[in-house]
Amino acid sequence: MNDDEVELPSGWKKAFSRSQQRTYFYHEVSGKSVWKIEDLPNLQHLIEKEEELKRQQEKEEDADPNNNKRSELDHAESESNAKRPRVDVIASSTEDGPLDSVPISSKAAMDPDTKETEPKVRQTDTRRVEEQKRKQKQKQKQHTPAQDRRYQLLYEQIDRRSQEKAASFLRKHEGDGRSKDANELAVADEIRSLRSWVGEIKRTSDGSKQCTYYQDRRKKYPFKTSEDGYKLLQKLLDSNEAILRENMRLIMAQGDPQYVMAFGEALYEVKPCLKAYGETWSQEEYGHPGFQRIYIKLKSFQRFTETWATLERCFADGLFDIHVDEARKAAQSACEAPIIRMASIGGGPAFELLAIKLYFERIAPGAILELISLDLQPSWKQYVELLGFKFIHWNIYDGNLLETLNLEPGQLTYVVISYVLIYCTDDQTMDMLTSLLRDDKVRAIIVSERSESTGGVQMMESRGITVAKLMNQTWGKDERQTVFLMDKYLMNSTSGKETRRSNPIFPNVPFSEHKEARQKGGHKLSWRPFHDSSHRSDKSQNPRYNPFNFNRDDNQSGHHNPFN
Repeated sequence: MNDDEVELPSGWKKAFSRSQQRTYFYHEVSGKSVWKIEDLPNLQHLIEKEEELKRQQEKEEDADPNNNKRSELDHAESESNAKRPRVDVIASSTEDGPLDSVPISSKAAMDPDTKETEPKVRQTDTRRVEEQKRKQKQKQKQHTPAQDRRYQLLYEQIDRRSQEKAASFLRKHEGDGRSKDANELAVADEIRSLRSWVGEIKRTSDGSKQCTYYQDRRKKYPFKTSEDGYKLLQKLLDSNEAILRENMRLIMAQGDPQYVMAFGEALYEVKPCLKAYGETWSQEEYGHPGFQRIYIKLKSFQRFTETWATLERCFADGLFDIHVDEARKAAQSACEAPIIRMASIGGGPAFELLAIKLYFERIAPGAILELISLDLQPSWKQYVELLGFKFIHWNIYDGNLLETLNLEPGQLTYVVISYVLIYCTDDQTMDMLTSLLRDDKVRAIIVSERSESTGGVQMMESRGITVAKLMNQTWGKDERQTVFLMDKYLMNSTSGKETRRSNPIFPNVPFSEHKEARQKGGHKLSWRPFHDSSHRSDKSQNPRYNPFNFNRDDNQSGHHNPFN
């Protein structure tokens, strides 16, 4: 059965899954999805209707006396075209639509002395075509039928679990006469719940002020911060309020908000792509409003605090000294400081950019910042713009970052990459990053990853790029926070100078207590980074592994991930 020849039932849409490299069908109201077109409800009578219309059209064409004449004309035109000089067409298609085709006469292409009468191929078009060809050659991970079946079963389990969930934020307020304010009440509940992840300021035994906050869903792993950190987290929470209001609006528009929220939470918890394919979440899952709700609530703390800690380490290593000096000179002379442009790759809802904005307001007041979030999931745009930043839908495999941003070499100051390289540690990506530093004159690429061993570090070093490792290496290799540089003299640690000491606002971020404990023969919290190669065994080969057990931690090996 050809999917394109069948009219879909009302409310159903066809889409393509990048993670599974196959088409699927989803209902835009209920959120339900199926792989096969045969599984769609009320389909048979639509198929019969399509076939009947097709038969009727064929009869009309057979009865048309002019039909044979049209066929003869088409044949004559095709013969005429065959006698014309051959014209090559350079074209490529992207997810946003086909590129403009550019004809080139074959003679001009072969003979450089021939005067060109045809339009020239722009250099930018050629680069885009080359990048698209490289992207098409990129090896895609092949999924087995068993993996596909496991993924589908997990989705069915999530669907049933979501439908069976009894508690509803709407039902909480039934009978109180305020059902029309369900959206506002739901937002208030979400904000109240979110703020509970940050505790109140309390005095410690030494007289200092401290608060406890959490980054994990079950509040199992406490983190400590000072009064200064508490105030920063409150600014994060204030920003999240606007984001959650928009998210709740999207959830309410999906139909049954109880189901949408339960489904999104189950997606976050169960991670069907991870259990089936070893990949976190698909782009379709990232775009689910219910999933985005839980992602916004929890990932905001992780991404904000870890970005802040990365920036502190960069500052201590001298990377931002030039901006501090420029801002001070600009303030003294009453003129504007140079623009600092930062592009966040895999920026999602832009919590990294929020941390950058607040951090530079502190170290370089008056500096002019231009902050851009780039992500493969286009639905993050509405959240990014609510925070006051620019969003661009972009695939890292498309390359041409400066062209995408409409900038010239030297105009993009920094690239920030958060938890992306683990999925694209390949020659194509490393070549693109190297070109950003070498050809496009990006000052530095600031990278945050989950694994203490990051393959991209060695690959960049092999290309002649200097890598500054920001994390303490005393207790073993730790490449979770690094900076890629073309000029090693931009940072103290890579130029033989001493790195300044810093007092981190968010201690133990990213989580580091386990490193010291590991040197002493054990794990203080029985945890290793989730993407550690020693931890990524194929659990599907374990006869005790049950992907449908939702009442357990994702790690059956006994190592608990506080960032789940």
